[in-house]
Order: sequence, then C-alpha cells, then structure tokens
Amino acid sequence: MNIRDIAVIGAGTMGCGIARAAAASGFPVVLEDRDGELAEKGLSQIRDSLGNKVAAGKLESSEKDAILSRITIS
Repeated sequence: MNIRDIAVIGAGTMGCGIARAAAASGFPVVLEDRDGELAEKGLSQIRDSLGNKVAAGKLESSEKDAILSRITIS
C-alpha cells in the first residue's frame, strides 16, 4: 500500500495528535473540521506543542518548521 496523503477529520485533541504524528512521519496532512475556526485552533495547538518540544530541546526548530509545512487546514 502506497500512502501519499492523509486527511484527518476533526481538529480536536485526538485529530490534532494524529495529524501531528502523521506529519512528523513525513506525510502531507489535511486537517479538516466543519468549523474553520476550530481547524485554525487545532493547527495553533499543534504549533504550540511543537514549540514546547523545541524549548525543551527535544526537537530542532527546523524539524518543527518541516512538520508544520506538511499540515494544511480545510
């Protein structure tokens, strides 16, 4: 099976975690929610979570940027 893209429907806690993990594994991810504000909030939560990992020295800033570049919202 050749997975090229991943769509995550629902930008709540679980959806954001799945989207972040998939993007960290190198997959392009579309994070979808019926409410655009919730999708934006979900992306913001992912951004904050990755920022905390950078601050703790567990992730390089360039890796954070690469992960975020793989996530789009819808």
